[in-house]
Amino acid sequence: MKKLISFILILATLLSCFIMFGCKKDSPDDENSVAVFNITSDYKISIPKDYTQKELSIAKDIQTAIKKLAGISLPINDSGKAVEKEIVIGDADRPELKNISEKVGENLGFTIFASNPKIFIYGTDRTYLGLAAEEFIETYIDENNKSLIIHENLSVVRSDIGAKKDLTIGGVAIEKFIIVYGEEGYTSPLKDNKNFMECGRYEDVAKALAKEIKLLTGKTVRVISSRNSAKQPHEILIGQALKRKEDDAYFNTKHAIEDYSFGVINGNLVLSGGSANATYFAGRAFITACAEMEGSDFNKAPQKGKAKFIKVACVGDSITHGAYNESNYPMYLQKMLGFDYYVGNYGWPGIRMTNYAGSTDHVESCKLKPDVVILMLGTNDAYHASDHSCDMEKEAYRTNYKNCGKAILKKFRSLNANVQFFIMTPPSILPNAAWQNGVKKAAAINIELAEEFNGTVIDMYQISKDKKWNFPDKVHPSEKEGYLAFAEAVYENLKDTIVK
Repeated sequence: MKKLISFILILATLLSCFIMFGCKKDSPDDENSVAVFNITSDYKISIPKDYTQKELSIAKDIQTAIKKLAGISLPINDSGKAVEKEIVIGDADRPELKNISEKVGENLGFTIFASNPKIFIYGTDRTYLGLAAEEFIETYIDENNKSLIIHENLSVVRSDIGAKKDLTIGGVAIEKFIIVYGEEGYTSPLKDNKNFMECGRYEDVAKALAKEIKLLTGKTVRVISSRNSAKQPHEILIGQALKRKEDDAYFNTKHAIEDYSFGVINGNLVLSGGSANATYFAGRAFITACAEMEGSDFNKAPQKGKAKFIKVACVGDSITHGAYNESNYPMYLQKMLGFDYYVGNYGWPGIRMTNYAGSTDHVESCKLKPDVVILMLGTNDAYHASDHSCDMEKEAYRTNYKNCGKAILKKFRSLNANVQFFIMTPPSILPNAAWQNGVKKAAAINIELAEEFNGTVIDMYQISKDKKWNFPDKVHPSEKEGYLAFAEAVYENLKDTIVK
């Protein structure tokens, strides 16, 4: 019987992990399709007509969170009547909730699910309804995701929460620990060769682990950055935390981005990886190990593992690299895809298609041996005001441009025969007509490259024209809203076509 319960716990934990970061499917019948919709200002937050104070309080919490982080003011609908677009809290009178007990199961728990364009947040009692609302706010109302993207097939079901309510690490109760995540420099992405950026964030890994600990044990574990915090008596270290020695043994040696380790060192739990993504998998492995062990005390020495994720290389110029501090579209794309995808930013400011093949960034992107390449070059090739060696008006330059594009794509294919190409046309928003005309010619060649290499075209030239995004300097998207919209456009074009 114990083995059966352990198996169920492992299965539930793995399912919850895959659901958590949002690009995974809940319907086996539609494996390659994840349509999305957005929570917009015409939504209402609906509560039952005979609502409890708990339901009203939760509605206000969601209202405040959306207002604070997305700038949208949603009214609370307490009439009991359904409206077209709504976030439904609790056991309201809706057809979708008629057989809700079958969805949640016999155990105590909660569910969050979508029925486009509605979202339902339901718990079997006050406590579980509160946990459902907490997960909804933390997962779908994000300061870096102001569009509030919801998957049409969203279906989160959590049951038997608190199965390991007495969990300890080396004999110390889990609630006495603090999750401490490491940072490098001012921003969370790791940087290499000045330009390459790993887009996974240790902070996101830490928050994801805190949520899974809450669901496994019912206990809340605080999350802090190691940069501005003194050493705590009991710590769960995520990544290479500053001013800590426990994780040095792992980080003092070179590791592949898929490698990870988890275990107890000097009484602290250490989750390490060759990347933030791998560290996330270390957290998954820890939660699974806790769920399946017979007792309640986790005190194992570090164990190694290898993460499995789809490697995505974003190749381009400064529009890819990011023109403002830490904002760039690959960073947002990583959040949208989740940690089952490793997104690397290989943008190099000022680079052209005609010289990217010999660049340091191309060497680094080749080392990744990516499964997916998102390439956007051409903006700098079309700019020749100060350098007439690049001129898209000249046939010889256009021929060279295309040949260089072929060389780049052939190199990736030689490293991974199954690589998928997504070729972007450069945006059309530029400061003068001559540059715009040159970019138009580059866009046409990029489309030809996609056709020749069986790739998918992401027509940013047309999309940026239609959407009229804010490009403050007439070349790069604005720091947050612009790059977020850019990432959404990329995500929309690749989410249904990446082969998993």
